Amino acid sequence: MPNTTKKNHIATNYITKNRSKLIKSKLRNKKPKWLIKFVAETRRAIAETNETITKNNEEIKKSFAEVNSTIDKHSVAIDRLHEDMVELKTSFKEMSKQIGSLHNSFGKFTESLLLPGVTMTLSKCGYNFGRIDYNIPIWDESGRMVSEIDMMLSDGVTFAVVEVKMTVREDDIEHHINRMKLLRKYLEGRGVMPKSIIGVMLGIIFPDSVIKAVCDAGLYAISQNGIELHLVVPYDFKPHEF
Repeated sequence: MPNTTKKNHIATNYITKNRSKLIKSKLRNKKPKWLIKFVAETRRAIAETNETITKNNEEIKKSFAEVNSTIDKHSVAIDRLHEDMVELKTSFKEMSKQIGSLHNSFGKFTESLLLPGVTMTLSKCGYNFGRIDYNIPIWDESGRMVSEIDMMLSDGVTFAVVEVKMTVREDDIEHHINRMKLLRKYLEGRGVMPKSIIGVMLGIIFPDSVIKAVCDAGLYAISQNGIELHLVVPYDFKPHEF
């Protein structure tokens, strides 16, 4: 057999025996176009997804950083606000003390200005008080101060108890009456037996309705006008003796 024929025969036998393997190998090496396109698109989509995830992660980190920064700023602002409130509260306390001190000073000034004229005003009602006392404390049996009198006039028999108010209100009437009852108990406990105790209310701001209530309770009402004092009681007024 010639050499060429022999070689062809060998090749034919090899192809016949390995046909299935050759076909599979060819198919593997030559993929369909749709498959190649699908794989390429899938890879591209995966790459784009990874890029989006990476970008979103960076944005989330940035957002968290901004939130934390905002929280820190708010925390600082809250701390400053708390400090300001503490300082403001302290300022209010100081202001209250100053106002209280100013009120007390003004009250003392008012008393020193007006009280000396009370004796002259009451003298028009027939009283002749020879003794004047200021800021008299009233003590109970245990030695506790239960009240204080702005001014007390006395002729040895009758005591006039004067209460001075910037603004006289109706609830001040009952307080003053109780004050005079405490005074009688206090004096009698020390052997002083006053014949009568009368009440006087002196006000810078003295509404007409309150003046009427004071007089109805049997107390003298004296109003202030400038540096003058005026006795404002009905013509037939008779004081109540406590």
